[in-house]
Amino acid sequence: AVSPLVRQGISVLAPQALHIVDGFGIPDALLNAPIALDWERFNEYDNKGEIVRQESTMVAKL
Repeated sequence: AVSPLVRQGISVLAPQALHIVDGFGIPDALLNAPIALDWERFNEYDNKGEIVRQESTMVAKL
């Protein structure tokens, strides 16, 4: 169960979540990595870690 204190912290931080993440300075190239997008779809077959097709329809889930 999530404690009331944790819930309170989440309610305070949630509106600032994107700003907090931006503060980490993660480059766009990493945000477009398979792990940042639909990693389950990326791993549907053994692609040996290679991106073999352009996934223009994938959107980062934040």
